[in-house]
Amino acid sequence: MTRLVPTLMRLRRDHRIGVAVGATLFAFALSLRFALDAASDGLPFVTFLLAVVGTACVAGWAISTTVAIASASAAWYWFLPPAESFTLVWPTGHLALAVFVLIAGLVIALSERLADAVLRVAEEQARAAALAESQRDLVRELQHRVANAMQFNASLLSLQAARIGTPEEAQEALRDAVARMSAAARIHRRLHDPELGRRPADAMIDELVRDLLRSAGRDDVAVTVDVAPAALGLARLTALAMLAVEATLNAIKHAFAGREGGMLEVTLRAAEGGWLLRVADDGPGLAEEFDPSSQTSLGMRVMQSMARQLGGTVRFGAGPQGTAVEVAFPA
Repeated sequence: MTRLVPTLMRLRRDHRIGVAVGATLFAFALSLRFALDAASDGLPFVTFLLAVVGTACVAGWAISTTVAIASASAAWYWFLPPAESFTLVWPTGHLALAVFVLIAGLVIALSERLADAVLRVAEEQARAAALAESQRDLVRELQHRVANAMQFNASLLSLQAARIGTPEEAQEALRDAVARMSAAARIHRRLHDPELGRRPADAMIDELVRDLLRSAGRDDVAVTVDVAPAALGLARLTALAMLAVEATLNAIKHAFAGREGGMLEVTLRAAEGGWLLRVADDGPGLAEEFDPSSQTSLGMRVMQSMARQLGGTVRFGAGPQGTAVEVAFPA
């Protein structure tokens, strides 16, 4: 039954097949009526009704109406007395013809209503199947992303655990882990929530940076976020947000430690066929002996990993005051 319905729908949409079916059924009904002849006296339209029903089911209302008109004409001429004449005997001839027209019209109308209903059901089933498949894809994608997030967090914890030597370092590592995991959770929620996902990237990054500063008790730091609209996709936007998070954590530790207030500026600009992310603070700046290539801290490794995902590299520079973390990557 499930295969029959789509087949009938395809036949109804193909007018050439419909015409062939209608002509074949009419010819068969006419031949059968001639063959029955005297056996079907008093039932001049009996075989033609079958032709109309069959055509209505397969070919639609236009072709079945044509078959009904041809059937009425053939039965009127050959099988309604007087035979081989379009003369009608009152009232039997008029009544028989009227009954046939009425029944044929009802059959065609009901067939159309039934076909429309079946078509709507078939369309609903197709939509339901597509929705079910989409939901399965979403579940698989969600499982994949959750697994990746858990693996990312496990890797962070493993790297931090390897660097713990004293209770103070353990406390700092735990604080950093909490900050990174909370930031990753916020990024995931903002990027994958259907409502929050419509918000621009600058609003998301602004909220992330402010959340980190608030969590660290640094509401006194003035934040400026200016992120140009960029179609990066979810994976690259996640990496971009994590870079901003790591640069902010770095500024909290080194630029704003031991003093009140401060300024943090996050910008994303088009540059040389790609994009340039810049996170600048107004802290004391870099030491003269600072060498980025020799840095093995967890924050540096995370930034380098995120930059590689974007196809870029991490650079450290100095602004008018403080330090600037820059990542240039292709569009």
